Amino acid sequence: MFTKATHRITDDVIALRESADLYYKNKLYHEAFESYKRASELGDGLSDLALSKFYYFGINVKKSYEDAFNYMKKAAEKDVLEAIYYLGIFYYSGLGTEKDRKKAHKYIKQAADKKYTIAVDFLKKNTF
Repeated sequence: MFTKATHRITDDVIALRESADLYYKNKLYHEAFESYKRASELGDGLSDLALSKFYYFGINVKKSYEDAFNYMKKAAEKDVLEAIYYLGIFYYSGLGTEKDRKKAHKYIKQAADKKYTIAVDFLKKNTF
């Protein structure tokens, strides 16, 4: 059962992520990063996904495939569908982690089973 404090934290996370999205859209990358980071610390999987992309592309931070992988894994553990697929891609390509085709297949198939179109297409075109 949710308490008032739990609702407040949930509302704060949503507000932080929405603020981060607006900062990002307006190219205020430092502010976006900090807001995503705070929301991530409060358990928001979509913010973990966003932080992974910051590190993957080196947006206002030093590019780091290892950090990108770690945030993608956190997001996937929170059942963020896009993150589940991309975690598989990290394992498939060996970016930020050791290449592991068995784990790659597991995560990409998991996303495909949930009808994530990119994952379905990837499975059709690639072998493990």
